[in-house]
Amino acid sequence: FQESFQSLIFALILGISPLVWAGARWALWFAGLLGVIETLNGIAHLSAAVYFGGYWPGAFTAPFLLCLGIWLLARLRREGVLR
Repeated sequence: FQESFQSLIFALILGISPLVWAGARWALWFAGLLGVIETLNGIAHLSAAVYFGGYWPGAFTAPFLLCLGIWLLARLRREGVLR
């Protein structure tokens, strides 16, 4: 199930990318939603690694997702998409 979900998210990101670049309002909102999801995902994986005292699946990529999610949300806010 996890691989299918990850593939779906990846396909959605690739699929809406041209619409985000074109400035489609719903696609920008969807990008904001993905930014929130990726930020929370990064926090969850890092928190699990700290809580369990060692490596936790996803902890290696979690800092990247956390930074990417925060950057995306900041960029959308700066562009006036998010208030």
